[in-house]
Amino acid sequence: MVVGIAIASAVFAAACYVLYTTRVPTPKGLPAKVLTRAVNGEEHHRESVMEDGWVPVISTLYEAFKRGYVLGPSAPFLGFRQMELPGKPYKWLSYEQIYERFRNVGSGLVDKGCQEQSFVGIYAKNSPNWGVVMHACSAYNMTLVPLYDTLGAKAMTHILDTTGLEVVFVDSALVYNILKWAEESKIKLIVSIGSDLSDENIEKAASLGVDIIKLGDFEVYGLTKRIEPRPPTPEDIALICYTSGTTGTPKGALISHGNIAACCMGLKANVTTFLDHRDTIISYLPLAHVYQFAVECFFAYLGAKIGYFQGDLKLLLNDFETLSPTVIPSVPRVLNKAFDKINGLVHEKALVGKLFDIALASKMKEVEAGIYRRNSLWDRILFKKVQKSFGGKCRLLITGSAPCRGDILQWYRAVLGCYVMEGFGQTEMSGVSTMSLDGDHSIGHIGVPFPSLRVKLVDVPEKEYFAKDNRGEICFQGPTVFKGYFKDPEKTAAAIDSEGWLHSGDIGKWTDHGCLSIIDRKKNLFKLAQGEYIAPDKIEAVYERCPIVGQCFVYGESLKSSLVGIIVPDELILSKMDPPISVEEFVADPNSAGMVLQTIQTMGQKELKSFEQVRHIKLVPEAFTVENNLVTPTMKKRREAIAASYTDVLQSMMVNMV
Repeated sequence: MVVGIAIASAVFAAACYVLYTTRVPTPKGLPAKVLTRAVNGEEHHRESVMEDGWVPVISTLYEAFKRGYVLGPSAPFLGFRQMELPGKPYKWLSYEQIYERFRNVGSGLVDKGCQEQSFVGIYAKNSPNWGVVMHACSAYNMTLVPLYDTLGAKAMTHILDTTGLEVVFVDSALVYNILKWAEESKIKLIVSIGSDLSDENIEKAASLGVDIIKLGDFEVYGLTKRIEPRPPTPEDIALICYTSGTTGTPKGALISHGNIAACCMGLKANVTTFLDHRDTIISYLPLAHVYQFAVECFFAYLGAKIGYFQGDLKLLLNDFETLSPTVIPSVPRVLNKAFDKINGLVHEKALVGKLFDIALASKMKEVEAGIYRRNSLWDRILFKKVQKSFGGKCRLLITGSAPCRGDILQWYRAVLGCYVMEGFGQTEMSGVSTMSLDGDHSIGHIGVPFPSLRVKLVDVPEKEYFAKDNRGEICFQGPTVFKGYFKDPEKTAAAIDSEGWLHSGDIGKWTDHGCLSIIDRKKNLFKLAQGEYIAPDKIEAVYERCPIVGQCFVYGESLKSSLVGIIVPDELILSKMDPPISVEEFVADPNSAGMVLQTIQTMGQKELKSFEQVRHIKLVPEAFTVENNLVTPTMKKRREAIAASYTDVLQSMMVNMV
């Protein structure tokens, strides 16, 4: 009986597949139009075809807010939820309310002695209060200095020392941390974000000669000292964005108002064909990083809504469902994790998994033809639950910070029925500088440069990449390029050459349709004994596509001719085995390492040269995380930290190698 039902269901699914897919138009494939053009006849040096007639509307952060404010002063702007009340809907503050609040904060800062381009710190999670401080600094031409936990105590002390911060806005739960560092800093005023301010912290501040006040009280104080905004110029520094970095002391990137405005206008050029004041974005990626900062400035420009998560990533899906965002900014690691989890759940039952795959193939054909929707038969039968977990109204998913696998991008386009646009940028490029276009459904690239930017490929002879062959280091010139590193002219000169070109460290090529594609990394190179250069990021990316591999770290030395690796097994895959097995049990099994080594070497045969394959591996149970300081907050591996943590393991594998 059960077998009969299964067969009947499979036949029904197949019939649906045939009947439904015949209605889908023939896939269009790549866009017929070349999206960039050569500059001065040099094919490796290109700019967007949207350059002609393109005129930026704003030139500062303050102008971005004012534009949104004029569109609708009473319109909802910043929304929030209280963590202790997870079932409650979002509450909204209007553009007018935020305008009043940030003028109070700005007036208070001026009265306390802050001048134009004074540094103001903020050490807090994303929230409307973060937005109030950000826009106050913008309106009164002060430079914001974001701080965040994962920088570490040593880095925090370095930042406080080099910037000489005197004023810091701090989440009430983090006041104690700042007070510890305040003993050796120049901090004079702490504004506590939140209603809690313990007697202990008040007494500690008094003993250090530091004024401490709640944000609400500070706003009341500023209201009595009302001073009109002092708008910045495009050249004024909007923020100093400290990169956590993969090695050494953090660098403070000087991001001007003109930089952020150019990023906003680039986003406008690419996405405002279907985004406007009616849209809602969710804010959960750290505002201390320029990517989220720039995106939120753009949404202020649109006059749209920004809803903040509760502050706990474990409750993020609940925030999605309650807010129903139309735009979701993300990063590949988050997308990959959700992709793996959903795929794992739907394939727990063979029949459901098979039906899901048939439905996915059908919708993939629509995506390839440029059709995005959530009202198909398959949506109603299978995909609606997944769409609801993302809020059910997503029209645009933006991913950046690192390249994302093409098949995963297509999966989200099909399953969520929304545009998925991949961007590329760095802190030094003010967040985003290239992005795919809404009419381009192809994969394997990071889009085209924003208008006003130029991109060229530069020879990297040590890796045999040459611009004449359409291969080279990606370099940017234009208004999103940052102003340099704070108090570090040597590192600034290493990043920006004498002609104003920012060297990204990424190796790229131009596609036939004028899009930019990343193929390798220049950084993190090392040379083996036989003289061959190794790019470990490239090798790790290949191995990490193996289902059993959760994370991978490749290591080599210049006196050795072979490579070794550290592998963290994928916990989800192991839990789906029959019988399930824990990561610790798998690592402890003496046969596991050999099996994994053989698997990754087989996968590597297709894409890696023989000297790029690892010869020995060590399985470890503990993942590389922000908490154990082995990856940055943007999930880049801290290579020196990982090597230091596993020194004995690595050396034991290297000892008998030539």
